[in-house]
Amino acid sequence: MKPKPNLLLVLLGLFASISLSFASISNQEGISDSDYPWTYACIDDTIDGPACQRQFIEGNLNETNKVPLKTCILTCGPYGTLWPYPTGTVSLGSTLSNFSSANLELGIVSVPENNADILHMTTIAFDILKDNIRVKIPEDYQEGSNDGRVVVNVAIENLETRIRLETNESYTLTTSSDESNPSTVQVTITAATFFGARHGLETLSQLIEFNTEIKLLQVVNNVEIVDSPKFRYRGILFDTARNFVPLKDLKRLIDGLSYNKMNVFHWHLSDSNSYPFYSKRVPQMAIYGTFGSKKIYYPEEVVEFLNYANQRGVKVIPELDAPAHAGNGWQFGEREGLGKLSLCVNAEPYWDYCIQPPCGQLNPINNNTYTVLGDLYKDLLEVFDNDVFHMGGDEISFACWLKSPEIQEYMSAHNVTELMDLWGIFQETALQKLRDATPNKSIIPIVWTSEMTDSAREYLSPDDYIIQIWGKSTDDIVAPIYNEGYRVIFSNNDTVYLDHGLGPWRGTRHTVTRKSWHVLYSQDLIGQIANVSGEAVANEMYESGRLLGGEACMWSEKVDSLNMDGKIWPRTSAYAERLWSNPPNGSTRFAYPRLIHQRETMILRGIFPDTLLPEACYHIWGFCDRFD
Repeated sequence: MKPKPNLLLVLLGLFASISLSFASISNQEGISDSDYPWTYACIDDTIDGPACQRQFIEGNLNETNKVPLKTCILTCGPYGTLWPYPTGTVSLGSTLSNFSSANLELGIVSVPENNADILHMTTIAFDILKDNIRVKIPEDYQEGSNDGRVVVNVAIENLETRIRLETNESYTLTTSSDESNPSTVQVTITAATFFGARHGLETLSQLIEFNTEIKLLQVVNNVEIVDSPKFRYRGILFDTARNFVPLKDLKRLIDGLSYNKMNVFHWHLSDSNSYPFYSKRVPQMAIYGTFGSKKIYYPEEVVEFLNYANQRGVKVIPELDAPAHAGNGWQFGEREGLGKLSLCVNAEPYWDYCIQPPCGQLNPINNNTYTVLGDLYKDLLEVFDNDVFHMGGDEISFACWLKSPEIQEYMSAHNVTELMDLWGIFQETALQKLRDATPNKSIIPIVWTSEMTDSAREYLSPDDYIIQIWGKSTDDIVAPIYNEGYRVIFSNNDTVYLDHGLGPWRGTRHTVTRKSWHVLYSQDLIGQIANVSGEAVANEMYESGRLLGGEACMWSEKVDSLNMDGKIWPRTSAYAERLWSNPPNGSTRFAYPRLIHQRETMILRGIFPDTLLPEACYHIWGFCDRFD
């Protein structure tokens, strides 16, 4: 009789056998990029224009000079990997020069009077460039050694250290091999201001990729670029009043703006939901108006954030929304003997008092309201630049005011028959408080389109105000704004509202659709004016600069630091090219392959954009497309 096997010994033997098998597998080198039988070639006539396609290598892989995808893209088409594409001369050489990251050097920096501030800002900008180049090298690759060098020389013409709406952001960039030392590529960036030079460094980063076959960085040689933005205002609104977002995450948003050469962050800092900015003069606003002690923006932290943004070419414009969208924070008035500073705060049912919950609208007949408002303006303008300020001014609820007995008594006693006149009194008083809050009396206020911009523009002089248009792009009620000399910013809710189409956050009604990148990319700002007021007005507004530009809007009812990236990018990248380059006829041709590459670049730099297509389509470009 055979002895019965010991079950424990059998299991131990089986485990040992499996362990040896896994050990054998783990000791194998695995598959590397060099094992793939593919190379990439630039195809000129894909449906999206020039793009790199994967091609099978016939024969011995070791005898073929394989071209990686990202290397191919560098010189494919008229713009290669550039995003947004330059508006002037663009000449990309067909050759690439090899170098290692250690040999990327800052050469001569020419600045009037050797200004220390500009020199320091340029050094920081170059360090940012180096960081953005290093992340192109995959973590599992050992960068090869090479004698190749890239030396970057920068010439800046003036001493402007804070970006403004009038800042000259133009630059020129050239790359060429040094005749005396062919292994050295000289890069020359010339700009009127540091901010143009910063854009030039961003463009240079897009002319460099890591070649995984030779394990070296490569830069496009013999490049000539002359570039400047078509529109001076290229922004995004982000709302931190409905959902608090920490400054570290807002810095990531600033990074994304800088990578796409956008220059304005419109910070919707207050709303009826909360007042999260700490006011030294009125600390009660934060006590009553924030979601918690850890959800407050303190002035010292904001100053550092503003410097961070300015270094990256982004102007931060704060918005203190008023008189509507002003509730939580303002409740302290009655407890401290100041009366009702805001009316209808958290009133229910909200639809009887305001557009959306929670309600709150400033009390225009309480003088203490203006005193507090003036103090808030002072606190903000001691921190933010005091040349431009957003005063809000949208979605006024006359129902809120009419439900107030003191408003009714005031109107009767002062023979005020129109609520629009009451609103006008508020607007004029608030503007004076804003001007009193800063020694720069020429501060430019921005307001949203509203009933006032429609029918009571006597309270909004075109010499004083910029009007931000948020209605539909087809509305004809904006014709007077175009015709009467106002400066305008476009933020049409049917084209560039990034929060639309994400589902309802209250009730079940859902009537808006998501705006794809194609929609944002295709917005013809000049044509939008021409459709309403004719080509002559449209051309005058563009040439004179009254058409400042555009701004995508991300309202934060369903957005916070965890999901903001994918809802903003890369759709806002598409809008960035619209605002910088103003592509002809709203066409998206030539954009898609470069936009996909721009998305990949942003991922390497720590941003998490939405996905636009299956990865296979990135490698076999043109096969996935169909236009009916």
